[in-house]
Amino acid sequence: MFRVLVTDVDGVLTCINIWDFLHRCFGTKERARVHELWYRSGVIDYVAWAKLDALLWRGRSWGEVLECVSKVPVRSGACELIEFARSRGLRVIGVSAGLDVVYHALARAGAAPDILVANRLRVCGGVVTGDVLVLVTDRNKGVVMEEVLKMLGYSCSEAIVIGEGVIDVPMLERGGVSIAFNPEGPEVEEVADYVVRGDDLRGVLDVLKKVLS
Repeated sequence: MFRVLVTDVDGVLTCINIWDFLHRCFGTKERARVHELWYRSGVIDYVAWAKLDALLWRGRSWGEVLECVSKVPVRSGACELIEFARSRGLRVIGVSAGLDVVYHALARAGAAPDILVANRLRVCGGVVTGDVLVLVTDRNKGVVMEEVLKMLGYSCSEAIVIGEGVIDVPMLERGGVSIAFNPEGPEVEEVADYVVRGDDLRGVLDVLKKVLS
């Protein structure tokens, strides 16, 4: 019945938000707060916010980015969750409004999805250009999930979906089974078939085993 596992990344497979993590690593957090305030107040949209934030890293070397990413804390149990899903024949897809550089941290921990759809920092000649290709926003995660699944030959009803934020609600609504992990608000809980709270993904793994039994 289920052929694919679709999961959010920041806050689920990792313990951080990759945008925030890089800002702290590069010392650009205070300047980024202004952009966040503009976004929260409706002055700019998510795409503009992402581009303004990426601009703060212009001139950084790709090596510096990878060095920061190497310190990203991967959620305990992420590797086991993905390994179990694969052992049951499920394709694993990550859909994130974060940055695809987080893939390097997940791969190092053995917790990388088969496919990761996320936003991409532009790099030229080993240097960050200050631009970003925005593929996933605060509004389109459900559409992105649906398009990727269709491209791979899956239907949304064949997907088990894991999310934690309000922007994950459209994905959770479309999935055949939905799991809210540490949901950030009641609207996330309301659309989920299962709600799991904890510091690691053991509870989510238990749900997955139940669903696939």
